[in-house]
Amino acid sequence: MGRLTAKLLQSAYKISTGRNEYNDVQYTTSSTAMPCRYRGISLTQQAGNSEQTTLDGQLWFDADAVVAKGDVFLLESQYLRIERVIPAKPRLRSNAVAFIKTEVSKQRQIS
Repeated sequence: MGRLTAKLLQSAYKISTGRNEYNDVQYTTSSTAMPCRYRGISLTQQAGNSEQTTLDGQLWFDADAVVAKGDVFLLESQYLRIERVIPAKPRLRSNAVAFIKTEVSKQRQIS
């Protein structure tokens, strides 16, 4: 249980991907909800070599959540793909993860 547990009032469902007979990507929603908090923002980040990433929001999870870059979540009929995972640690007291902050971009399922 992390510091943000009481503030995580929304629910996100982890998505698994597969392919149909036409080789289109199909999303399958998990039945287990993960508590989270979403904040919609519009941010453009520029990395080296003129690579540009547009972020659509931030998604916070509890410290024990299992998330990775590239995971897709369903939140209130919107698909969100994790672009970056940032574990928050209070380094002055301990090195344990207090919560997980992720940067996300919106995704669509086309079929």
